[in-house]
Amino acid sequence: NDHSHTSPVTEKHLTDGMTVRELCSAAITMSDNTAANLLLTTIGG
Repeated sequence: NDHSHTSPVTEKHLTDGMTVRELCSAAITMSDNTAANLLLTTIGG
């Protein structure tokens, strides 16, 4: 996967998804860029 360096958490949840809380945690604690992007999409950003 080409995103393993920027999406260390979300790449492991491609089939089961993640809650907003989990996305926040991944974005903040693991610098998961995909999580941050999904959060922005969720809030309309």
